[in-house]
Amino acid sequence: MKSKFMAILRLVRPKQWVKNIFVFTGVLFGEVHQMEKTLLLASLAALSFCFISSAVYTFNDLIDREQDRKHPKRS
Repeated sequence: MKSKFMAILRLVRPKQWVKNIFVFTGVLFGEVHQMEKTLLLASLAALSFCFISSAVYTFNDLIDREQDRKHPKRS
């Protein structure tokens, strides 16, 4: 169970999610009149980007799995 969870975690690449923090730069540098609403929307945008990027990584890995199996450094 633990190894399956770790494999899924590696597949979705959570280390890449850090990049999505840039969504908050607009909140930081913009003139925000409704801070709570803006933070909520920025948080939802960042979370959406995390899910979308994970889906793209997963889809790409599924497409490339045969080539990856033949690669000498990957197994």
